[in-house]
Amino acid sequence: MADSEQHGACSSSAAATAEPAAPTTSGFAPTPSTPATERSGMIRVALLGFGFLLIFTAFNGAQTLVTTIHPDNGFNSLATIYLCFFFGSLLAPSLVLRVPLRFIFFVSAAMYALFIAGLNWGTTALFVTSALVGFAAGSIWITQGFYVSMASQASGVPIGKLTSVFLFIFTINMIAGNAISASILLAGISYSTLLYILAIVAATGALCLLLLPQPGRAEATNTSNAAPTMPLGEKLRMTIKLFPEMPMLALIPLILWNGALGSLAFGNIPRFLPESMVAARPEIVPLIFIVYGVTGTLASPFWGRVYDRSGAKPLVWAMAILGIITYALVLVVLLVVPGLADDETPAIALFACATGALGALDNLTNSLINFSISSLYPDEQTNAAAFAVYRLCFCVGFILLSLLSNTGIWQIIVVLNVILLIATVAAYAYLIKYRSRKAAEQAVVDKAAGKH
Repeated sequence: MADSEQHGACSSSAAATAEPAAPTTSGFAPTPSTPATERSGMIRVALLGFGFLLIFTAFNGAQTLVTTIHPDNGFNSLATIYLCFFFGSLLAPSLVLRVPLRFIFFVSAAMYALFIAGLNWGTTALFVTSALVGFAAGSIWITQGFYVSMASQASGVPIGKLTSVFLFIFTINMIAGNAISASILLAGISYSTLLYILAIVAATGALCLLLLPQPGRAEATNTSNAAPTMPLGEKLRMTIKLFPEMPMLALIPLILWNGALGSLAFGNIPRFLPESMVAARPEIVPLIFIVYGVTGTLASPFWGRVYDRSGAKPLVWAMAILGIITYALVLVVLLVVPGLADDETPAIALFACATGALGALDNLTNSLINFSISSLYPDEQTNAAAFAVYRLCFCVGFILLSLLSNTGIWQIIVVLNVILLIATVAAYAYLIKYRSRKAAEQAVVDKAAGKH
C-alpha cells in the first residue's frame, strides 16, 4: 500500500523510486543485505508461514462446519469471534514489545486448537472458545505483521519479497483446508473425528511457532537507543490517534474493502450456488474454493516482486482492473447461473472463474496492506499500532458486509463492494501524491540544511 516510498529493506531498484523511506526511530536500524542475512530472514518468515499454514488449514476446515454442527448458534459464534477479534486488536500492540513473540504466537495458536476441539463440547464451550479465539486472532495477526516488518529491517530483505514468502506459504491453507473438507465429505468420516484431527494439526502449528526464532531484533537493536516500552494506556491512545491521520487515513478504504472481500468470498459466494446443486454434491463448495486458494497462492510472489521493483502504483492499477473483472464475473454468476441449475458443468466453470479472480484480488489487497504498513510505519512502536488499526478496520468491513448479506439482496452486496473499490483507488492515488509532495518538501529542507 505504500506509493513509491522506500523502506528500510528496499532493494536497489526500489531505491530509485520517488519517495524516501520514513526514518527508523526505534533504534532498530535496517541491516545491510548480505546472502547470510537474506537467508536468515527468508528462513524465519518461511517458518512463520508454515506454522500459520498448519493452524489455518485446521481452523478454516473447522470454521466451515460451525453452522452445520451448531445450526442455532453457528452465526452467533462467528459474530462472537469477530467482536472479540476487534477488542483483541486494541490490546495486542501492548504485548509485542513486552512478551517474546514466539510465546504470543504459541498461546494464540493454542486457542485455535482449543476452539476446534471445543466444537465437539456443546454450546457453552462453543461461545467460550469463540471468545478466546477472537482475542487470540487479534494477537496472532498483529504479531505476524510486526514480525515480518522487523525481519525485513533486520535482514535487509525487501518487505515485498518477505511478505510474499509468508503469504505464498500461508495461502496454501485454502487449498489444503478445502481439499481436506472435500475428501471428508466424500469419505463419510464423522464430524467429531474430523474436528479432533484438525485440532491436533493446529496444535502442531502452535508448537512450530513456539520454536520460532526472534525476527533479528537481538542482532540489530541498539539497546541504548531503543524506544522505551509504552504503558498500555499510551499504546491504546497511539492506536486510536492513527485513525484520522495520514497516511493511515488513506489506507482505511483499502482495509475495509479487504474485509468486505473476505465476507463476499466466504459468506456470499457459497450462497449464490443453486441449492439443488449443493444438496446433490456438497463437495462442490470446497472444490471451488480450492481455485480461490490456487490463484491467491500463485499471485503472492508476483505482487511482492512488482512492489519491490516499482512501488505501489502498478499494484493500484492491477487492483482496479482485477476488481472490475472480478465483479463482472460475480454479476455473470448471479444473473446466468440460476438458469443453469440443471446443467452443472458450465455453472461450476463460471463459479470457479469468479472465485479464482476473487482469490487473486483478495491476495492483492492483503499484500498491499502489509507492504504499505511495513513501509510507512517502520519503527517498532507505531508498527504494532498500525497493524492494530488494520485489524480493527478489517473486522468492521467484514462485519458490515456480513450484516448486509443477511438481507439476501445481492444488489446491495455488489454495489457496496464497487463503492469500496472506487474509494480505495481514489484514496491510494491521493496517498501517492501526498507522499511525493512530502518527499519534495523534505528534499528542500535537507538541501537548505546542507548549505549550513
